[in-house]
Amino acid sequence: MRDRRLWRFMACEKMWKGTMWMGITSFCCLLSRLCQ
Repeated sequence: MRDRRLWRFMACEKMWKGTMWMGITSFCCLLSRLCQ
């Protein structure tokens, strides 16, 4: 489970860097960090 969360976090962070202009992605990353 932990590995899956880490992978999801990495994917989300990478996606966020690739699409910084997307508020939805940024919000998703924020929620992921808070949920962690």
